[in-house]
Parts: sequence; C-alpha cells; structure tokens
Amino acid sequence: MKRSWALLLTVLALLTALAGCSQGKTASPEETEKVKIGVLVPWGEADWNAGLAYYARQRCEELSQAGEIEYQLYVSGDASEMAEQADRLRRWGAQGVVYYPYWDGMGKPLQQLLDTGAWVVSIDYGLGLEGASRVTGDHELLGRRSAQYLVDKLGTDGLVIALNDPTAGNLSTLRQKGFEEKMIELAPNMKRETFAVSFDREKARQEFARILSTHPRIDGVFSMDDQVSLGVLDALEEAGRTDVQVITGGGGRQEYLARMGEEADRWLETGLYSPAMAADAVDNALALARGESVERIKVIAPTVVDRENAAAYLDENCPY
Repeated sequence: MKRSWALLLTVLALLTALAGCSQGKTASPEETEKVKIGVLVPWGEADWNAGLAYYARQRCEELSQAGEIEYQLYVSGDASEMAEQADRLRRWGAQGVVYYPYWDGMGKPLQQLLDTGAWVVSIDYGLGLEGASRVTGDHELLGRRSAQYLVDKLGTDGLVIALNDPTAGNLSTLRQKGFEEKMIELAPNMKRETFAVSFDREKARQEFARILSTHPRIDGVFSMDDQVSLGVLDALEEAGRTDVQVITGGGGRQEYLARMGEEADRWLETGLYSPAMAADAVDNALALARGESVERIKVIAPTVVDRENAAAYLDENCPY
C-alpha cells in the first residue's frame, strides 16, 4: 500500500513538472519574434509626403509598443538616396517594406527586396513589380462624389468652375472624368467651365483671381486638391466676393479641414485621399510577412468631409 501511494505521488510530481515545462514554453509578448518592417518615403515638410511619414511612423510605433514589429523608417531627397535606403533594408533583413516611390530609379532595388523574400507594399501607385501589392485611393470616385456634393448643395442649375492640373497625370484626368460624368448624369443643365491651374496655393490664388475678373457670378467650384481650394478662398477674400456657395477639394489637408467650421455662409468639402493610407500599408506588410492573405490592391474609397464631420479628422500634430 505504501508503495502504491509512493508511485502515485511520483506520477503526480512528474505531471506537475511537465505542466510547468509546458507553461514555460508559452512565449510572452516580449519573447515573440518581431517582424522587421521597413518604410521608404520621399522627404516633405508640410505636404502629402510629410503626412505619409507621419502616419507610417505613428502606426509603426503602435505595433512596436505592442511587441509585434521592429522597424526602420527612412525619408529621402531623391531616388538615388531611396535606392540606397532600400539596399540598407535588404541587408537588415526586412520582411515587409512599405514605399511611396519615385518614378525613376526604384525598380531594381525594390525588385532585389522582393527577390530576398521580402513583401513589398506600395502606397498610392506601384511600379509594376511582380509580387508587390498596393494600397491606394479612388480618384474617379472622388470626382463623382464631388459632383454629387455640388448638386446636393446647389441644385441642378448655375455655373460651376472646374479647376484641374494637366501636369498631375492620372490624378487630374481621373478626378475630372468622374466629375464630368456624374454632373452630366445629375445636372445636365448645369453650366460648367474648366480651367487649368497649378496644385499650388499661391499660383491657384493668382489664377482664380483672373477667373473672377471675367465671371461676375460663380455658384460653385470643383477643385480636386485642397491646396487649390485654399488658393480659391484667398482669391475670394481679396476680391470681396460672396457669390460662390460651394467649394470642393481633395486630400484632407489639416488647414483646409479647419477652415470648414469657419465658413458659416459657404460650404467647403473635401474627398479624403489621405496619407493615412500609409498606416494601412504597414498593416498589410505585417500581415503578408506573417503569411496572411490581403487584397493585392486595396482601394480606400474617399470619405466626404465638410463642416458637419470635419472635427473627427482634425489632428493638430499632422504636418499635412
């Protein structure tokens, strides 16, 4: 009987020891292997590029604090510098890389990252690299929603001035296309005139001042960029004009969002094409590095923002 009790106690002690060993093998957050994430963006002081760096770093910090990743984020002044940074990430052993590229000079270094097994996620547009994925917005839908907003506020008659920048490539072409098609659908009798402007606040101010001088009444302005919208506001204030009732925009620049609440007698709107998509790109890179599936091209639809919901998108720390 004593031997049976001794055997039972021995078995129980062994089971307890094995349970302890099993529990000891459960990794704590600090012990979990972190995924190496790299981010490459062009330098910017207070523009969309600066916003990309801001939101990418913000998300990387959150994931780093949670013990999920370690990261390296680089900003560059030109394609040559970004190419060197991409090689640095390759030698570091990056498992996921997020980038907003220069058009020229980046294909080879990014392909080398792909060849080492890294997952590469581009922001906004890609370079046609096989195996890369992308997070982007919808330019054409932004134009369509701007047209819808103008008609909702103005009705189906009046004069709308459309401002685009032919040098902006597909961005301008697609936003203009969406706007034109939706306006024809909703308000075929609305008068529309299109002028070329620069996506620069001061140049837009000067160019719209000339338009004002030849148009005694304008009901709405289809601007596809927030910088242009701010230039339009500057020109209206200088001219003392109060006839323009609606101005659209595109992007989500903080200064323009803040102005929305200040304009009680005029509707300001923007379709978000936010650099915050950099955070989505970081999440996709992490998911891919972990072997999870994501959309090869993730399209973020533009949110319509005006004075009724602008407060939800204000971030005093964002440089964009």
